[in-house]
Amino acid sequence: MRRAQNIYVLGLVLAACVAAMAGCGSSSSTANQTQPLTNIKKRVLVSNEAGVVRIVDASNDTLSTKTIAISAPIKMVKAGGFTIIGQNAALVGIFNDATETLDFNTPTADVSNDVAVSPDGSTAWIAERNVGLVQAVSTSTGAVVANIPIPNVVRLSMSPNGTRLLAFTDTLKPLANADSFWVIDTNSVVNTPNKTASPVTAASLDQPFNAIFNGSETQALILNCGKPCGGSGVGSNVSKIDFTTPATPTTIATVPVLAATTGLINGTSLFVAGTPLASAFGTLQVIDTGSLTVVGAASQIADGIHLKMATTSNNRLYIASKTCTPGPVNSANQQVGCLSIANISAAPGASGFPIIRPLESAFRQNLDVTGFQQVSGRNIMYVVQGGEFDIFDIGLDAPSPTITQIDIVGVAIDAVQIDP
Repeated sequence: MRRAQNIYVLGLVLAACVAAMAGCGSSSSTANQTQPLTNIKKRVLVSNEAGVVRIVDASNDTLSTKTIAISAPIKMVKAGGFTIIGQNAALVGIFNDATETLDFNTPTADVSNDVAVSPDGSTAWIAERNVGLVQAVSTSTGAVVANIPIPNVVRLSMSPNGTRLLAFTDTLKPLANADSFWVIDTNSVVNTPNKTASPVTAASLDQPFNAIFNGSETQALILNCGKPCGGSGVGSNVSKIDFTTPATPTTIATVPVLAATTGLINGTSLFVAGTPLASAFGTLQVIDTGSLTVVGAASQIADGIHLKMATTSNNRLYIASKTCTPGPVNSANQQVGCLSIANISAAPGASGFPIIRPLESAFRQNLDVTGFQQVSGRNIMYVVQGGEFDIFDIGLDAPSPTITQIDIVGVAIDAVQIDP
């Protein structure tokens, strides 16, 4: 408990120092101002941890010569004409999609573990575990407008209209709030420095990992990791919780599952993935969002830590994993990695959905899948895996054999389309 209190104090001190050094947090960037517009109509940004964001012309899968210099960019999210660039450095980038410039590269109290953005693009939110802070940054001024202490915060989930931000930690028992998530009322904390968040505790919570919203601002489907994440409570489950009043939440329903660290709603189906404790495989399950019951059998997918999913226009579900167990290397020096593709065009059968495990080069530094982006209006999915940028044909469930693959020099992390 004393260590947690120290993190609170350290976070607040660092936040104060950052505000003082940066004039309340803003730091404009001029390095990219002199480069002309690309005039590309369908742009995809690719973060490269080597210190640059690249622009891909997604209409023809070619790399623009224009580069955005930024320290160690990792996860990116976009809304309202801005792309928020989290970094493996104590900075957060505010990229203006229209001008293709880095408007601000705001100093933060520590490196970002996760980033989120309000639906209107007005505010960026940064989770900083090492100092136990969530910071809010204005995209119009680059200023830090809120510092919210939450010990060990690692993940963020924004409500549909942006009035609530849920924060998740990796705190373990016996520390306080180990089986809690936190609610930030975004309307009340912006421009109210050092505002606190409200913890939510319920009997169904067991190492809550993330949240999936389904239209409501004050209700969410909470993914509980349970034992795979060091929990010792009710086990892995999905709990629908009403947190209108965080101090007295209402558990509407609890659905036991095999594992749960990531989820995605498609129509009336909630897809949930994770890796059960001591299992050689991950699992994919489906929950009907109306009845809140599991539908059909579980599918076996790559093991590891599942953090991201994406659907395609032809009813495929791409599932990302990190630190998975790779398959054996074949004679062509290829192996199955951390990517699983489920064919969800029909209900799961006796063995779940048909699962495709694409091969990739065994020479890559790792097989972690860290980014997805289906290109609008095309049968193309960009997959960032093993630090590389792969162009998949969604009809083949494999890298396109007719498109020249793009070589990202460095370590590609994420991809996000910023045009319709």
